Amino acid sequence: MSVTSIESIEQFERIINYKNNEEKAIVIANFWATWSEPSVQLSQLFAQLASQRSNATFIQIQADLFEELSERFNISAVPTYLFFKVGRVEDRLEGANPTALSNKINLHVPFQGEDLNTRLTKLVNIAPVVLFMKGSPERPQCGFSSKMIDLLNKNKIKFGHFNILGDQEVREGLKKFSNWPTYPQLYFAGSLIGGLDVAKELSEQNELRQLAPSEALF
Repeated sequence: MSVTSIESIEQFERIINYKNNEEKAIVIANFWATWSEPSVQLSQLFAQLASQRSNATFIQIQADLFEELSERFNISAVPTYLFFKVGRVEDRLEGANPTALSNKINLHVPFQGEDLNTRLTKLVNIAPVVLFMKGSPERPQCGFSSKMIDLLNKNKIKFGHFNILGDQEVREGLKKFSNWPTYPQLYFAGSLIGGLDVAKELSEQNELRQLAPSEALF
């Protein structure tokens, strides 16, 4: 499914209020701006995710050109993503976080037509460093995940994340894919490093930061 660029408020209203009980009941709107580089970059990912899904409608709105819509939906930052169902906002996501965007879209519109191993291979490569955890870095939902985040921050390693609590298929499938039965799981450049104990040991030996991809260091 391609992304529709909104050119009028009437077009926007027609799309989000379309009463359809079939597959395309969800409308995902990207409020973005050409002057925001993170917003432009995330729009490319938004288009990629849209192209992989035929069971939703994807639209994009230039927030500064449609101030009425921005005020109506309290858009205070770009990018902001709204998830509509028959005209009502069901969910929203603010900020240029590619992992959070992928997770949120997959939660509402699961990817179809791809086998699990192929999907997992793509997920472990969504960023140079990826942490599969319970919750999010802002709100970890288990102590081990929280300690792993602290460890990565201590070593000044940037990372993407995937919340396994939001996707049971990934939660169970990744255990077999990686041959690692517990969470969190840490990946560098698509390869499993291990869980908290392994990462902690590597950190104590001053090897964790050395092993991390250079583009993930700050």
